[in-house]
Amino acid sequence: LFWTDNFEKLSCYVLETKSIYTLTDLSSSHRSISVLDNILYWFDAYTDTVYSATISPGYPPYTTNTAALYRTKQAITQLTFISYNWTARASSPCDTPNTCSFLCLLSSSYPYYTCTCPVGIESHPHCSLLPSRFLLLSLHGGVQYISLDTDYTLPGLLYHREGLIVGAVDAYRPPGAVPLLIWSEISSKDTWAINQLDISTNTVSELVEGVFTRGLAVDQSTGNLFYTDRINRSVNVYNINTRAMKMLVHNDGKRIK
Repeated sequence: LFWTDNFEKLSCYVLETKSIYTLTDLSSSHRSISVLDNILYWFDAYTDTVYSATISPGYPPYTTNTAALYRTKQAITQLTFISYNWTARASSPCDTPNTCSFLCLLSSSYPYYTCTCPVGIESHPHCSLLPSRFLLLSLHGGVQYISLDTDYTLPGLLYHREGLIVGAVDAYRPPGAVPLLIWSEISSKDTWAINQLDISTNTVSELVEGVFTRGLAVDQSTGNLFYTDRINRSVNVYNINTRAMKMLVHNDGKRIK
């Protein structure tokens, strides 16, 4: 379990040993973090830069090969790692991970599937709009991404609107469907909401109305969206497929970020 604190430390808790270790203790303001295998990604608010580091195996864990990936020139509210390899399901060619990056259609002839892409995007097994592994960056003005399948370059832009402030972001890919960008807007009280964006049509629709959240995460296997409600001091779950909603945790004391 990885977290950052107000004392400029990036730490982890090892479940097997029930021990806490400090991974970095620098003059740096670590903010949002994300982990892929043994690679740790985080945002440094002092330098407005996204960093990565390798987590060593064994105990105590430590980080090596720290590298700056991208300087954002503004604050990131959340950094999230996305991999569409998580959507593996058995039973058909279209259920194989990375068969198609957008939409897979079954076919009666070999290889028994056809990949399709949005209008204006070249159709081949992996459409050119999004890589299969990337970091999502939520910030003032919209949502960007950094590809982890290629050399680090300038991030791509997924959604932008003047005056928009994004509190948190994640993505969800329903089985056999186009990926959805899930993000919270905290620009003003009138616009507080959790929204979804169909990245193939650039269509935005509202999922949860009137909620102020800086923390959300989607369970790729169930479509459950877990989010914090800072005003009502709660942690909630909303199912993107069934639209069912439930409060999981309520805190009568401090607000939950």
